[in-house]
Amino acid sequence: PRRRAGWVIGHKGRRDGRWKLEGSAFNGLEPDQERWNIEPIKLDSYSGRLTLNPTANWSATAGYGYMKSPERLDPGESMHRLTGSLMHGAKLGTDGQVASTFIYGGNSHHGHLSNAFLLESEAVLNGRSTLIGRAELIGKSAADLVLDVPPTSFASDREFTVGALTAGYIHEVLSLGKGTIGLGAMGTVNFVPSE
Repeated sequence: PRRRAGWVIGHKGRRDGRWKLEGSAFNGLEPDQERWNIEPIKLDSYSGRLTLNPTANWSATAGYGYMKSPERLDPGESMHRLTGSLMHGAKLGTDGQVASTFIYGGNSHHGHLSNAFLLESEAVLNGRSTLIGRAELIGKSAADLVLDVPPTSFASDREFTVGALTAGYIHEVLSLGKGTIGLGAMGTVNFVPSE
């Protein structure tokens, strides 16, 4: 869960070799437009996360968060958030490596669950060439996409599924100490409903 205005109070954790359990209490309300003042601290929201690392190559995380009234424009609406991820990394050949991540996120409010999925991989083929791929799929309401106003005026709770596929390549041309300069290209194809 996102943290607001820098206030995270009561973060606790427990770690034991291959697993870690964390929890926190925080102020769930978004800050107002007067960003220079200090907001009152109300520990009205909470989150927890469990991370498992069964091997050096795998990591899995699952989390839950409750945010009491996070939006100032809709103060009666609280949100439940579910998260999960699975990561894998391995050596590729003699000089390369591959890393992949699958991420899920879901927000539930007013009895409706909106979902988001991401799959991303990076393959460093050798010391100088890298391939990148990414797939995203997300459900958004007409209100989130501002499609519930003229000229479209869809029902606010109407959900649309949108997606994107991205692929890219980078070739390192110069090494500067711990940094590098590379040339590459990346392209994305977006998928949106015909409406």
